[in-house]
Amino acid sequence: MFSNAILDVVIALIFTFLVVSLAADAAVEAIVSVFKLRATTPKSGMMDLLSDPKLNDLAAEPYANALISPRGPTSRGGRTRGRHQHP
Repeated sequence: MFSNAILDVVIALIFTFLVVSLAADAAVEAIVSVFKLRATTPKSGMMDLLSDPKLNDLAAEPYANALISPRGPTSRGGRTRGRHQHP
């Protein structure tokens, strides 16, 4: 194809890495959808990251935000009730 062997190797490596990464991504998406991990993993990760195993203090604040949980506790003005109220 090309007269330069190094260029052929580089193109082959790029193509190989692309195919392997697409296959790995498809496998991960299949596993996540089978075990329904999208709903539980972020919350447990947040609890582990912030050392709040019962989701009471700091880890509960993002989940009280109306952008994350639209059915969360909000006042009439659309603001979230809690310690931090932003205008």
